[in-house]
Amino acid sequence: MSSPVSIAILQEAINFAREQGAKQLITTSPLGVERLLRAAGFRAHRAGPPMTIDGYSMFACLIDI
Repeated sequence: MSSPVSIAILQEAINFAREQGAKQLITTSPLGVERLLRAAGFRAHRAGPPMTIDGYSMFACLIDI
């Protein structure tokens, strides 16, 4: 389960972005974050295939707001 503080921070970032007229946020994150975002109820989609960077599986993630 994700940290409630992390989820609250992301939700506030989404709220602010929405107020500014944004439709999506994009992040680069480890693959495990994808599952955590979905479990927390965020609409997250891959922007492309995962890549290995310095030994870590990373992906670009679009979060609908």
